[in-house]
Amino acid sequence: MRFSLRHDLRSLGGNTRRRVGAQDRRRLSVLRVTLALAVSLTATLGSRPQASGELSVPAAIQAAIFKKIFGYDHILSGVAPRIRIVYAPEYASAAKDLEKAFRAVELSVDLAPIDQTHQLGSANVVYVLAATVPAALKDLCAKSKVLSVSSLSSLAYRGDGSVALRMKGDGKPGIVVHMGRLAAEGHELSASLLQLVEVVR
Repeated sequence: MRFSLRHDLRSLGGNTRRRVGAQDRRRLSVLRVTLALAVSLTATLGSRPQASGELSVPAAIQAAIFKKIFGYDHILSGVAPRIRIVYAPEYASAAKDLEKAFRAVELSVDLAPIDQTHQLGSANVVYVLAATVPAALKDLCAKSKVLSVSSLSSLAYRGDGSVALRMKGDGKPGIVVHMGRLAAEGHELSASLLQLVEVVR
């Protein structure tokens, strides 16, 4: 079951405002502004085919959006997110770009090749840059209650990741959440955020 970002953005002025508190309304407003800025920037950059190893959503935009998303996570909202970027060899350059972008928004981050991810250290978020997620990494995220995120939306669509960003056909960024994977990793997102995303069950 999926809900469109466009539909939910239009509906924010109605039922959502009555259901959520003042703090959530402020957070929703900031997230909407972030998404609007992302739309503006991607329009300025222009659209082009994505080459292997490239990010579908620019690193700076991802860092800003994910930082806002973490604030809606019932676990991460009370602690400092600590991100480990795990990457396949073809994404090594993109991983470094993301590391810089996350640091620029004052988030803790480190890097590890995906074939060397046998433990996650103090990370409470794993950013996956690989076409497939090893079963051992999925199990580790579930066991350690670590949230998996990515800009490869296919991971969220098939349940290999909890939250992903994607660039829609109209050139606008969107958010995809796989509810089953999210639950398996022991995380829960605010209902107010789920008003804004594409939900996969």
